[in-house]
Amino acid sequence: MVYMEKDKNFKFINIGKSAELDIAGDEARFLLGYLCNSNCKFCVQGHRPRFNRTFEEIKKDMIKARKRGATDSAFCGGEPTIRKDFFDILFTIKKLGFKTMMMATNGRMFAYKEFAKKFVDHLLPPNEKNGSANSIVFSIHGHKPEIHDFLTGVHGAFEQVCKGLKNLKEVLKKEKKENWIRIYCNQVIMKQNYRYMPKFVDFISKFHLFDLVQFIFILPYENAQDNYNLLVPKMTDVIPFLSKTIEAGKKADIKIRFQEIPFCLMRGYEEHVSELYDKVSDFDEYLAANGRIKLKKCKECRFDKICFGFNKDHIKNIDENKIIPIKGKKIETKEEFYKELESQGRELVR
Repeated sequence: MVYMEKDKNFKFINIGKSAELDIAGDEARFLLGYLCNSNCKFCVQGHRPRFNRTFEEIKKDMIKARKRGATDSAFCGGEPTIRKDFFDILFTIKKLGFKTMMMATNGRMFAYKEFAKKFVDHLLPPNEKNGSANSIVFSIHGHKPEIHDFLTGVHGAFEQVCKGLKNLKEVLKKEKKENWIRIYCNQVIMKQNYRYMPKFVDFISKFHLFDLVQFIFILPYENAQDNYNLLVPKMTDVIPFLSKTIEAGKKADIKIRFQEIPFCLMRGYEEHVSELYDKVSDFDEYLAANGRIKLKKCKECRFDKICFGFNKDHIKNIDENKIIPIKGKKIETKEEFYKELESQGRELVR
């Protein structure tokens, strides 16, 4: 995550990386702006000025990224699908020769059948390197409207995203493009939904669309910080529901990951830690830049060198007596742990 500050003219000051364009290896991430049609109580961008960058600004960044060798594209910022030029952006991605496209969405616009059809029409064709060239992540935060609508601040949002998923599935099948796209789901873990994570997996499996569901322990920034006491559970209270959620995923043939929950709280299910699959060039720099801290006892844990620890704002809400380091031979690199998992017959969750 890139943290940015704004000056009095709402122009963004870079902190380490470009606010509008971030290129890492083959991937270019394009900031589209911060306009959104939801009002999530947990939004980590809820204090940002409500604006969208112009199509010309984004196109210039796309051209710059391609000249620098980027072949994979991803959108970040607010809700991309509400832009009037959304399909112009998708068309430009294809025209400039990007090989992949990734985006996250609240899914509400897909409730309009014509939108879903137009989206499928603009998908990038499969390629030999990656197979499905398109990835889309739907953010769904409850298995029933009372939870999802409350957390997203929009009455009817749950009904819209459910209709949108049905529309997308129908269009993909009709156009014979099911293998053109990978579809994932994110859910932010909060007081209102963590007890229902296994039920959520059962619910989401009925769409027969999702390869993977990622549960993210709430990040305490901006709107989420404003609503900290309302939304943030004790991390140790969430733990009893993790194994049940993973088992529900196995039953439904859906991969399950957990983000922002360290290895010591995923004992026996370490391969389901999302950060295990993140690409980080400088581990220590990442910890410092993203407000991560570790307890003194963390040095005793075999995962210390590859674990991202805890968010500093969550420490006050953690029962340290329940944080027990995992003993054993120290893991030096993620690749070393991959081999250990393979030797134990445990599959990587990716």
